[in-house]
Amino acid sequence: MQWPSTFIAATAVWLPGQTDIDAAVERGEYEAHQRARTHYLSVTDAGPLPPPEMAVRAARSALRRSGGAAEDVVLLLHASMHRQGPAGWTPAAYVKERAIGGVAPAVDIGQASNGGLVALELGAAYLGTQPAEATVIVTTADNFNAPGFLHRYLSDDVVLADGATAAVLHPTRGIARLLASHTVGFTELEAAYRPPGELALGGKVEDCDFVDLTARKMSFAAAFGRERMLDLIAGGAVAVTEVVCADSDTAVEDFDHVVVPHLGEEFVQWDFLQPLKILVERTTWHWGRTVAHLGPGDPFAGLNHLVESGTARPGQKVMLLSMGAGFHWTCAALEILQAPQWEE
Repeated sequence: MQWPSTFIAATAVWLPGQTDIDAAVERGEYEAHQRARTHYLSVTDAGPLPPPEMAVRAARSALRRSGGAAEDVVLLLHASMHRQGPAGWTPAAYVKERAIGGVAPAVDIGQASNGGLVALELGAAYLGTQPAEATVIVTTADNFNAPGFLHRYLSDDVVLADGATAAVLHPTRGIARLLASHTVGFTELEAAYRPPGELALGGKVEDCDFVDLTARKMSFAAAFGRERMLDLIAGGAVAVTEVVCADSDTAVEDFDHVVVPHLGEEFVQWDFLQPLKILVERTTWHWGRTVAHLGPGDPFAGLNHLVESGTARPGQKVMLLSMGAGFHWTCAALEILQAPQWEE
């Protein structure tokens, strides 16, 4: 999908303090053999701060940076992958009310780690139906200290990080222009994170119950075929990237920067870099390994890092990549238009 009139007016990230991975290994929270596969250096830890509160901070910052007004926001999309607060509650509404108020709709987005870029696509589509000064805000936030089925040191592939991101979309101006995006869903893999057998409500589930998603995935791979599963996963990144490259008239090798998910390095290599023939030096992985995986927030965090640090310069093109359980992949192409002039 080409986007002739969608711009990123501003981005913002709220990240807490970092915990050293070596210290986590020494405390017995993380295994040395896992560290050897993932190559993480540190992970952000927000303590007890609820994710929607982080998202409010990021959204307020992004709106200030954009120069827009709260009354111009026509939609807020909030993506997350872990518990946000009380059951039966809608965190997107909380984020919107605390960040901007008003009567614009607020929508919660799932799709696990792919939710941020899917929200970008949905926001861009909605923006195309709105008046000239309308804006859309996309937020992401998670805290993996919260009780629930996910644990920070989830598997050999990934360490889960706390933090929030926000992006403001505008139809006529911004620091970057959204050139193209595309999403695919290889939903035959959805059972990789579902217990075998028929769907059931199940028995009593406590807040602190931990679900071994790695065991589920390994069981599914054994039945489905490991090589077949790996081929499909690698094919997802290729499928979305081919469309975006065609729509943006840019070859993979001609993108100046590639924002990859903050997964473990082996996972990033297998699922993205090797299929796309991208060297890790062209990506944001070396910064991402100091944060760890923000779930749906990795693409906006990586983009924010590139523009704030001055690494991405006007005239350069940036590719954003994400993948989420389900399984879905999204790729987006941006052109950097100007260096940010943000005061904070």
